[in-house]
Amino acid sequence: MANRDVKRILLLLFTVFLLLSFCGFVSSITALASSGMWELHTGYNVVFVMDTSGSLGLGTNPTDPNRLREQGLGMILSWLPGTNSRVGLVTFSTTAEVFENNLRLVNSQSDVEDFYYAVQKPLGQYTNITQALDLATGFFSTDRGMDPELPNLIVLFTDGILDLPVVRTQADPSPMLKIADDAKANNILIATIALNNNNTVDEDKLQILSQIASDGLYWKITSSSELTDAFNEMHDSLFYSEKHPLEAGEDWFSVPKYGANSLTFTFFSDTPNDTFTLTSPDGTVYSEADTYKLSGLSIITIEKPPYGQWFSDISSGNAISTVAKQDNLSSWQKGLNTWLSMPLGLIVSGVVSLIPSIITGVVGSAISNKITNKRPGGLIVFIFVAIFVFAFYIFCIAVLRINIVKTLQISS
Repeated sequence: MANRDVKRILLLLFTVFLLLSFCGFVSSITALASSGMWELHTGYNVVFVMDTSGSLGLGTNPTDPNRLREQGLGMILSWLPGTNSRVGLVTFSTTAEVFENNLRLVNSQSDVEDFYYAVQKPLGQYTNITQALDLATGFFSTDRGMDPELPNLIVLFTDGILDLPVVRTQADPSPMLKIADDAKANNILIATIALNNNNTVDEDKLQILSQIASDGLYWKITSSSELTDAFNEMHDSLFYSEKHPLEAGEDWFSVPKYGANSLTFTFFSDTPNDTFTLTSPDGTVYSEADTYKLSGLSIITIEKPPYGQWFSDISSGNAISTVAKQDNLSSWQKGLNTWLSMPLGLIVSGVVSLIPSIITGVVGSAISNKITNKRPGGLIVFIFVAIFVFAFYIFCIAVLRINIVKTLQISS
């Protein structure tokens, strides 16, 4: 075989390898989108199922003496205004009951407060999770206010101590698990928060429940810090939005120009003397006086927030800003948009695409020149091809990004 033919073959193989590397990155975005990792949503048809049994707060060793269930409910409710979410509520102890017969569109502070204060009620005696979940799944029909365009979600707060007046049913979780199985078949996720201050939670049953209904959306909490960590994970697992932790002192975050539905600023404080200011890009200043309060949380929700840099100044404590995004992108657009929103996402992915190019170029050139006993002039050709493929990669990413921005502009 002639030396020239060897070089041509090596160059062809290398070019094919580069193109496959690029296609591999694109297909990985598509695979992530189809796998569900990027199946995040701005709003939900969501039903909160709240345990109000006596084991939570009565006796000498309760499972939730600090009422973390109420703080957790407040945190999730604070994410919902401006997301087109429909909300229902079921409370349960010995029996279960619904707060309202139909799902309600939650778009204001008063809506959030109505649901939050509905769980402020005397504790009952037993823990009838099965009846509560049965009532909750009944909400997901259009004649009860469900939006068929939104995904369906149940958020269960319980200590999981399954007890009923009838002794024979105390240790039998099968009806509850059958409801979870039916919920999953009807595309209803069940996220479970186990309240476990005294380590008596029936964790095995709750984990089985979450595994059946949602492939493992389960969190166990015993303290405020664990609650915050759990709800950060829940947010990242379910909601299509940008979340920014903000520390004491001066801090900042950005709101994108296109696709921001709402901004929620949640302030966590340990003492009533803690203060903050939040300054928008247009100079508007928000403070404690502009918030509404839910169980130790101070919350501001701003519809269609101005884009650009926002600045916070917190005397003590900490806060989280959450920017809910428009949900009109396809799965692959969400995947790519989230990837490109990560710090240095585009640069990192570009460098990664160049690594196999350079390695293959060096190795291929060395083999070629060893066969031909010539100087490594072939390396220049390989590097040129690598730069060309990298430029093509950047061009494709830019075109896709423009497509995303146009989609968001249309609905802004």
